[in-house]
Amino acid sequence: EVRRLGFTKCLVPARSSGKLIVPEGLTLIRITTIREAIAALI
Repeated sequence: EVRRLGFTKCLVPARSSGKLIVPEGLTLIRITTIREAIAALI
């Protein structure tokens, strides 16, 4: 669904990202802290 909505990047918790199936064209940005999430958004 995320690809259908046009997203190309997705922030995900690093701990749970190993189990995800990543659709083609989507980049996962694995984060461990809120600071990393904010930095990835700026």
